[in-house]
Amino acid sequence: MDGEEQPPAEVAAQEVAAEQMDPAQMDMDAMDGEMGEGEAMEGDAMEGEGDMDDMAGSGMDMEMEPAHQEEVKSDNYAADPRIKWMTASLDGLEAFSPDGGYLTNDKLQKFHEFLNNADYTKFFCWIELGSGVLSWSFDRAPKFYGGEIKVEDYQVIFFLKMSGKEEIFMDNIDMAIMPGMIDRDPLNNLLEKMNMEYCPKLLGENKWPDSVKKEFATNLHKFMCNLTEACHKRVGRTQLYIPTEDLHDVEAAAKEKD
Repeated sequence: MDGEEQPPAEVAAQEVAAEQMDPAQMDMDAMDGEMGEGEAMEGDAMEGEGDMDDMAGSGMDMEMEPAHQEEVKSDNYAADPRIKWMTASLDGLEAFSPDGGYLTNDKLQKFHEFLNNADYTKFFCWIELGSGVLSWSFDRAPKFYGGEIKVEDYQVIFFLKMSGKEEIFMDNIDMAIMPGMIDRDPLNNLLEKMNMEYCPKLLGENKWPDSVKKEFATNLHKFMCNLTEACHKRVGRTQLYIPTEDLHDVEAAAKEKD
């Protein structure tokens, strides 16, 4: 049969079948080529993702390093000028010495928390008798009345924020924080400060409306009356509070009925 010549009809049929199969085969070849190219693109994409992961990993490392450096920088509380401003007030404590090891980094951190936390509006510092440790509180001063501490040994430094919402920097710290000291008996110390410092400033305020100033002065005098009586009663004395009045304007003082 190999040597036999095929009839023209069979030859034509084979040519037609070949023509019909060639496009299909070409499509299959094209699909194979596209699939090969797709696999190659996926491989490139996977390699690209790996490169991105490497870049992301290195990027994270690059971002983490400055954050760590910032954390280390913030831990150097002794270099904060605001804390230096506050700790300068500790010189008022007789038992305090800048070189006495009182201002450890843990202690300075409490000053930093007070400065940066709006919830903390007051800060007290004192040196414990006997142990000589610098103690602190965000709530209240150590107990004096009813305790065993001697009057001459009671000394407390305090800091009061004028506004808890205001950020504190060196250019506004004088207006944002009021430092002070409780020396010896707290009531006597408060009475002295009220008479010598606060009352003259408050009663001499002329920018308030008259109604506000009048109501404030009335309540202030009541407070001073009770404070004066309490301070002297503890030692068996009777002392009356005499308000300090502004008599520069005689006519205004004469019209004042309270």
